[in-house]
Amino acid sequence: HDALSAARELAKDSRKKLIEEAGTLVSRAMERDAPARLKAIQARWQEQAKAMAISPRDERVLWQQFRSICDSVFNARDAGRKDAVVRKHEVRRALEDLCLQFEQLALETDQDDHALRRLQHELQENWNRQPREAGPGLRDLETRFTKARNAVDAMMSARTRSREAAVWGTLAAKERLCDELDGLVQAGAGVHQAAAESADKQAATQ
Repeated sequence: HDALSAARELAKDSRKKLIEEAGTLVSRAMERDAPARLKAIQARWQEQAKAMAISPRDERVLWQQFRSICDSVFNARDAGRKDAVVRKHEVRRALEDLCLQFEQLALETDQDDHALRRLQHELQENWNRQPREAGPGLRDLETRFTKARNAVDAMMSARTRSREAAVWGTLAAKERLCDELDGLVQAGAGVHQAAAESADKQAATQ
């Protein structure tokens, strides 16, 4: 009887150690090998239960504790996955918003170049700071963001070319005006010369 009691006490201690070992997985529930490790602990529990039975009352109490720990691990994993999904959606919404802001920036014709460059830099920095995981959805957003950024660059380049064209147009107009003035001056000089020659001829005949 004493030997049986001692064996049951050892079995109880072994069950308690399994409970403690399973408890360490609660805070590490999101680790990849956590489910496999928990299942291995559950298998050892079953082996010990078959090898040495303990009093029904102790077995019930310890089993409830062990099952509660196991449920906590799986519940923590479920909560972690849900949180990860929520975070993923939040990041996607943030990236979509940045794409939209960049697309709208390409339509900001009233902003000067300095303000546009500053806003463009801020949007790029915000994009780089966003945590994200590789995937088809992210590739689509990256393509959209790149197109929007290129649209802003193209708009600013077009504005620069337009200003340069206006400058050259102004210079060409000034050059044409100068040519016209030169022509008028030359024409005026010719009239004066003809008048002078006519006056000389009249003086010679008198």
